[in-house]
Amino acid sequence: LRNALPPGAMEEVRTTPCPSCGALVEFRGAEHATECPFCATPVVTTTGTNRQIKPQAVLPFVLDERTARQAMTNWPGSLWFAPNGLVEYARKGRALNGLYVPYWTFDAATRSSYVGERGDHYYETRTVMVDGKQQTEQVQKTRWRAARGWVSRVFDDVLVLAAQSLPRRYTDALAPCDLGALKPYREDYLSGFTAEGYTIGLEEGWARAQEQMAAIIDGDVRRDIG
Repeated sequence: LRNALPPGAMEEVRTTPCPSCGALVEFRGAEHATECPFCATPVVTTTGTNRQIKPQAVLPFVLDERTARQAMTNWPGSLWFAPNGLVEYARKGRALNGLYVPYWTFDAATRSSYVGERGDHYYETRTVMVDGKQQTEQVQKTRWRAARGWVSRVFDDVLVLAAQSLPRRYTDALAPCDLGALKPYREDYLSGFTAEGYTIGLEEGWARAQEQMAAIIDGDVRRDIG
């Protein structure tokens, strides 16, 4: 994060924030007006440009528009309580618009020290009176002792959504992404599609990636303690 990016890693892009939901909509070529892909608010480009990090790769669309529209038309039929608006939209056969959303991806080699406690169960036999008769029973107890150690893990391609327009619970449900299908970035991949600029910066993205990794490391520690 501290290294300065070379000029070739940056690009000038015309972007305009949606006045309604705040999504950062990118304009390319001669396009000057469009609808926000999230809330359908009309958006008109300004004369300014935004200097940002150029995408390194894209995950191209697999389905064409016709196939995607047919899948959406079939989908409400499988739902018990499909919203009327969704069913009506599907039946009208309206066109679908593809949208590229930005992600950061992070790699990390981690080594973490921990201090904790390990609890081992053991059982003691005790005698109790039940209906005037003596009976024995096993009582579980726990013996605690200090535990400390190290765990290591290498993380490859920790993905962080770089925009705030889509709820994370929706995008998390799309995981895992087939990163083996990534292609080196070329502008012609974006032709005919809408692209959203990133509104979560690199440092904030790194902080979110650390949260994801910390949760996994926590599990590693618990398994190491036993």
